[in-house]
Amino acid sequence: MNWQKTCGSDEKEQYHPPLAGNGQLSFLVDYQGAQFQKAWRQMVPTIWWAGRRYDTPHRELVPFGHFEQELTHDGELLNEPQSWQQTLNVKDACIESVCNYGHNIAVASEVFVHADMNVIAVSKQFPEDSQLGYTFKYMLSRPDDASSPRRMTWSGRTDPSGIIEIAYQVDGQYNYEGLILILSDQPAQPVIENNCFSLQFAQVNPAVSCFIIMVDNLMVSDYRHEAERIRQMIRKDGLAGLQKTHADSWHAYWAESSIDLPEKDIESVYQTAQYHLRCIATPWSIPVAIANTHWHGRYFGFDEHFGFMGLLTSNHLNLARRVPEFRFQGLERAYIRASRYGKTLFKGGARYPWETVETGEEASPSGFWLDHIFHMAHIALSSWHYYQFSNDLDFLRSKGYPVIKACAEFYLYQSVYTVADGRTIIGRCTDLERLGSAVENAYMTTCSAIATLKAAGQAAGLLGIDPEQAHQWQDAAAALMEHLPYDGTQYIPFPGCDQKSVAVLSGLFPYGVISPDDSRQRRAVLDFCQDESAFGNMYPVGKSVCTWYAAWKAIVFARLSDGERAYAATRQGADTAGCFSEIYEINEPAVSIKPWFSTAAGTYLQGVNEMLIQADGKTISIAPAVPEHWRTFSFRLPCVGGCLVDVAVVDGCLTHLKISDQRPASQTALPLPRRSVIVPDWLKIGDTVAPELLSRRDCNV
Repeated sequence: MNWQKTCGSDEKEQYHPPLAGNGQLSFLVDYQGAQFQKAWRQMVPTIWWAGRRYDTPHRELVPFGHFEQELTHDGELLNEPQSWQQTLNVKDACIESVCNYGHNIAVASEVFVHADMNVIAVSKQFPEDSQLGYTFKYMLSRPDDASSPRRMTWSGRTDPSGIIEIAYQVDGQYNYEGLILILSDQPAQPVIENNCFSLQFAQVNPAVSCFIIMVDNLMVSDYRHEAERIRQMIRKDGLAGLQKTHADSWHAYWAESSIDLPEKDIESVYQTAQYHLRCIATPWSIPVAIANTHWHGRYFGFDEHFGFMGLLTSNHLNLARRVPEFRFQGLERAYIRASRYGKTLFKGGARYPWETVETGEEASPSGFWLDHIFHMAHIALSSWHYYQFSNDLDFLRSKGYPVIKACAEFYLYQSVYTVADGRTIIGRCTDLERLGSAVENAYMTTCSAIATLKAAGQAAGLLGIDPEQAHQWQDAAAALMEHLPYDGTQYIPFPGCDQKSVAVLSGLFPYGVISPDDSRQRRAVLDFCQDESAFGNMYPVGKSVCTWYAAWKAIVFARLSDGERAYAATRQGADTAGCFSEIYEINEPAVSIKPWFSTAAGTYLQGVNEMLIQADGKTISIAPAVPEHWRTFSFRLPCVGGCLVDVAVVDGCLTHLKISDQRPASQTALPLPRRSVIVPDWLKIGDTVAPELLSRRDCNV
């Protein structure tokens, strides 16, 4: 597997800086291994810290400045390199650069933020005897503005060992106070000028490393002790020790699953997506990004589910679990939003915000998107799918089911209507935003409600509780299924709709409530694809299909067992990726916005995973939707039921198949339920694979 992707100065028009992150700190690193204040598709490199917000209505993130460098040669300032190369190494989670400044001066940089500690390491390697002057600068400022962050007070001091300490306070969503330490592994002169903090090196050795340590009181009660602990660790173990523990943590993440595909550019987008999701999976949930340019890093109940499913289907269960845990923590506030006044409880379930923050409050700007209700399904389904993949019945009972039940009750009592002509429908709401507001009997929203009601009924049955409510949920789901919007030929976005929409794919994905054999659904999918260039972006802009919709199609065609179309959609998505294989919200010649867009990254992962493996309670399907020309590939991926499936295919022959039990200890006393393993007819079976495990199926039926 190619773990690295390099971009050079000859590709500068397509260039966007790569992302570094550890789920708390998140920032872009430019090709000089710094954060010079230039806007890249509206993103100015800035250090952002998840959960550190103002208490303004939309809870903007507090910026925590940026770092730069100053290089001089014989008194001349070296600004822009003559040529450069930058590499994103996703395996080790570091960003490497080499810049040629002329005069035979090449400077190499490596930047990473530690996987498990808020330490940013910036290392430089200089030519020997180059007589370069080097200054490392940290500016505690706003993006592209020399001013200090709003509502922040700070004081800085230096000590004789060359360390700069900044003590700060922010009046925000919480009362934040913390420390920022700036230090180096080489002797340096610390200088403070206003809100610019510098380490000046009189004589640079061939290698110099500088560190930024950031701690505060939000998660660490004695943050001063924590800052000193990290400082002593760096002093004792140096850069090498920091690199080792950082790389070890990332390697453990990668070891949780694996794929090896014949097309390495698709594999590169897949791996970068996994890297991306770990970088921005906060202690709470998965935002679209940790940046003010991306909806201020708020948590969409809708979008977070796509990132969650990408992590879940790639076997990162512990990281994925943060999402349903976060929604369980916000359940009481969601109940208050929907149905409680004082201490009186009315029927009506819970209603989660459209864009929430760490406190569980709504922080979305006003708009018709506040009339979405399909995000309630995504919140419920995250809990349900986590149970399905983990088989953790204790989690379902204590945290998952309360959320699922609350969402089902919301749909049943506040959204499901039986109208005068006897139809059962979902009332007016905002479906996908391109379809406008106040849409009645919308296909996507109806499928979302059906999925939630069915999941609630199944979960209640597993737990042996709420039989009367489970019966009501199941009846409501069946009634809604009877009256999905339909034009006599195929499902449509809503009655009277005059445009095409990816919403008509939602019966298959993300909700999985329509059978792949349903001819109305198949016709709706193909009808959308015929006009996808006109309706293939989230907004009415551009002339192609965004990566998210392409990945959405890939999952749909994978569930239809159509490997050629699933592959074509996956290829379509890969072709819109950036120079580091990163995924944008939209990336085409006329419109290029929102790089490092986690919603699409999660869906892309799930699309590739479902081409390779799908499962339910009775079967495990191997390679259900791979294209004919993929004859050699391997993977180790999870599936429903708490299994990890390890497969190798060589020249069209299944040479290895192993199914491992990764259920919780409380569940492993009982053997794994026996399920048929289905392989397509084109796949030969090697002598090393037990034939009694396998069944046959033509994948293109």
